[in-house]
Amino acid sequence: MSHAVREPKPHETREGREREYRRNLFGKFKEQVGPRLADSTRENFICDYPQQTAVVEALRKYVNNLADEYRQGNGIVLFGPSGTGKDHLLVAAAKYGIRKHGLVPKRVFGVNLYRDLRDRMDTQRTEAEWVDNLTSPDILILSDPIPPRGGLSDYQAAMLQSVIDGRYNACRPTWCTLNVKSSTEADERMGAALVDRLKHGALTAYCNWPTYRKPNK
Repeated sequence: MSHAVREPKPHETREGREREYRRNLFGKFKEQVGPRLADSTRENFICDYPQQTAVVEALRKYVNNLADEYRQGNGIVLFGPSGTGKDHLLVAAAKYGIRKHGLVPKRVFGVNLYRDLRDRMDTQRTEAEWVDNLTSPDILILSDPIPPRGGLSDYQAAMLQSVIDGRYNACRPTWCTLNVKSSTEADERMGAALVDRLKHGALTAYCNWPTYRKPNK
């Protein structure tokens, strides 16, 4: 008596499971970044100035070599005035990392980062848990971790140092956007040691073009 061999369904194959895994990652990441950035791609980033084209090209080379950049723990630091599309570019790069390599990104906004750190004090969560939550993702996107006014407090700087050092030592890339007018301002407001650690081995680019945000009329 012969038995027909059932063909596996797409989700039952290794390739099918991997596609489903990446699809789920992609969906979760889009929810994480919110509707404003969910559809960000390199292709829909508008370049009106030569310096924009240069930064996009540098990012293209980094992303095309992402497997090696990831293994070496090389990050990205984009700094410059607010509204220049820095987060757009990093979200687009992270989406490529999901699709192509199955990497797990996590994006945190500076204000929320420190609010969560403050709220931790009223819960049973330890500092180690807070740090582990940020050191474990394959890629961490720090969206403007400098407070809107002034610089980091000693406690904020120490906790952020723990995260950045932990990722650096584990060779997990940290991608960061900084809303500052210059690298000197970044050093002054964030701390030279933190900025230096973020920049080590990283693609660093100055996004010095006009804002995309139009004033209300």
